Amino acid sequence: MKRKEFQVKRFIEGSRWSTGMLVAGLMILLASCHSTPKTSALTEGTSTPQAADTARILTFYYTLTNTAGEVLDQSEEGHPLPVLEGAEQIIPGLETELFKMKAGEKKRIVVPAEEAYGPVYEDRKIKVAKKDLPPEALKVGTPLSTGMPYGPIFVVTSIEGDEVLLDGNHPLAGEDLTFDVEVVEIRTSAS
Repeated sequence: MKRKEFQVKRFIEGSRWSTGMLVAGLMILLASCHSTPKTSALTEGTSTPQAADTARILTFYYTLTNTAGEVLDQSEEGHPLPVLEGAEQIIPGLETELFKMKAGEKKRIVVPAEEAYGPVYEDRKIKVAKKDLPPEALKVGTPLSTGMPYGPIFVVTSIEGDEVLLDGNHPLAGEDLTFDVEVVEIRTSAS
């Protein structure tokens, strides 16, 4: 996906984040002008794996649904997802439960919001002057990056007059998530 950079022309006010992350001259990367990217609940986090000789690798199939029963994501047939134990490749509540299972086991795992993407934080919702954003960003659903490593992605949630409301919460924040999983294989990373 090709990215375009846009310079915010003035200080973004109205947020506690303005001091550290949203400063004057903040580079906003327009990640997509057309839609919110599909977010996989299985690929968030940073990589801090255990020692290679002790860590386990687990492969599994999954279907992720929300509390309304809507399918949000699922693995592809014939392509189970591999995960390295302790590498924080998936949400904590799911990893904990998966590594208690055995190969061939199927289970429904309900992960509360606190062990998934956390609650919705109101201070991650900010208002920005419409004139400070590029015209391509002025569409509800447009994701914007702060351009900072590991910085939040803000999504345009509404446009009201001369103001644009941005939300820096994860799209699944505040939601309990249900995973129907099947563990295919568990092995040590050294094998």
